[in-house]
Amino acid sequence: MRWIGLAVSTVGVLLAVMLGSGALSFLDLPALLFVLLVGGGILTTAHGVPAIAAVFRALLGRIEKNSLAAVRHTAETGRRSFVAAGWVGVIIGVVQMLSALDDPSQLGQGMAVALLTAFYGDLLGYLIFLPVERATID
Repeated sequence: MRWIGLAVSTVGVLLAVMLGSGALSFLDLPALLFVLLVGGGILTTAHGVPAIAAVFRALLGRIEKNSLAAVRHTAETGRRSFVAAGWVGVIIGVVQMLSALDDPSQLGQGMAVALLTAFYGDLLGYLIFLPVERATID
């Protein structure tokens, strides 16, 4: 049943992207790399690579009963880390935007970083880590 919810959520996001301005306007490599590196760095520092691997095994439905609490804790940290990385990216993007107020052609890149980092952080946090976090409670 959880996969159905994840699929519906993902389809909803994809439809909103495709029916709006198109997928290319939602692709910003610097913003995505920022969120992946900062969020992943925080998560790795807090729990290490083996714990992160256990979260992804749990996402695929392969979880050992004796590691439920550890996986839940790692997934919770992952959710918080990626959402936080997205919001730090918002701050960086806004600073970039404000520093380029004298050149309007530069405002778009700062706005893309500002908004897309929050978008990427929330997607990763809530579509990847939250389902694992909640699934390990049952």
